[in-house]
Amino acid sequence: MEYLYLNGFLLLLPILFIRYGILGIISKEALTRAHFEPNIKRKYIQRLYNLSMNLMFITLFFYKIRYTHLINHIGFVIFILGFIFYLISTINFSNPHNKINTNGLYKISRNPMYVGFFIYFLGVSLILESIISFILLLIYQFSCHTIIKSEENWCIKTFGEKYLEYMKKVRRYL
Repeated sequence: MEYLYLNGFLLLLPILFIRYGILGIISKEALTRAHFEPNIKRKYIQRLYNLSMNLMFITLFFYKIRYTHLINHIGFVIFILGFIFYLISTINFSNPHNKINTNGLYKISRNPMYVGFFIYFLGVSLILESIISFILLLIYQFSCHTIIKSEENWCIKTFGEKYLEYMKKVRRYL
């Protein structure tokens, strides 16, 4: 049986379309807001975050997509779930402006875009059967956790008691 193998970079296109295309169409302000970088005291964490994400993207060029094993099919299901989660959370992110976001998935996670991104790239790692992609994803998630904590500190300073109440009701991830 002959299989068609596609470049792994194609797996990156849907998430880039959501992040920059759909978010930009829905709200230019939200697109700008999504680029927010909190003041992180340990700058190496920010560099680790950027490096791991860029390497995750670059390594995709060196892999072929194939569906020859069960793990590839499981990865595809996880990939689709991550895609849907990321899409919905990105749409939810587009509103509100200048207040705490409790729309949609933000009712069950304070960081659903990060959760969706993680699930998406977990699926990518399984589709590609790539230990390297998986390790980069874990490094990314480690650095992401520190950035999320910095973002939450900013939210506490900005929104005060309302955000602290939100934190009590809604988990950081899931």
